[in-house]
Amino acid sequence: MGKNIVQVLPREIVFFIVVITMQFLLVACDKLAEKAKAEAVDLEPYKYTAEGEDKGDVLIYSSSKCSWSDKAKTYFLSNKIKFSYIDVDKLPAKARDAAEEEMKQWNPTCPKNYICYPTIVINGVGIDGFGTESQNKIIKLLEGKTQPDPSGIGDCGTCSGNLQCSQWISGTSCSWQSCTCYFTYKGSDTSKSYYHSSDGQCFQCGELGPNHEESCRQAAQELVNHCYQF
Repeated sequence: MGKNIVQVLPREIVFFIVVITMQFLLVACDKLAEKAKAEAVDLEPYKYTAEGEDKGDVLIYSSSKCSWSDKAKTYFLSNKIKFSYIDVDKLPAKARDAAEEEMKQWNPTCPKNYICYPTIVINGVGIDGFGTESQNKIIKLLEGKTQPDPSGIGDCGTCSGNLQCSQWISGTSCSWQSCTCYFTYKGSDTSKSYYHSSDGQCFQCGELGPNHEESCRQAAQELVNHCYQF
């Protein structure tokens, strides 16, 4: 049986090709993200803020017709915790569509074709509803007992912001794609990149900074070792 080209090339050449391809895809993702950002609807004018103790960034996507949304607001008000909220059902059409898309990103467990109210976001962590389980999670987050990844991707989990991914590329033992999550953390726009294999493995670059490029090279090397087995 014949071999494909990556099976006959030296591993160093395969690694070089993968890294160059990844860099090209990340640039393409950046351009797509810039276009999406330019077309994005600004929801800030539609946010209302209730003053109280500052426990971090707390945002409730609510509906004025949802009793659970009212209960969530009452919880933060009665505990005198600062929070912001958006009554999504009262927004103009384009802003409502944008808010609903954000809710889906924060609340991936919501069934398809449904809008789940309330969706609560605390310091970069999305919470579904306001039942007992959700309330326990809220308490832990407000008490600082969890230190969430602000991007939300964790080990290739759900991106809390705008996720841009390349098409799948075939290796010898699995396929892979390059992804970048663009999100806002403490008022600043930032991003986190990772490589994702078809068998569920995640190879993350490090935080943005002087060692970011080297960490991406290491992630690429791990990907090569995983998806290009000879």
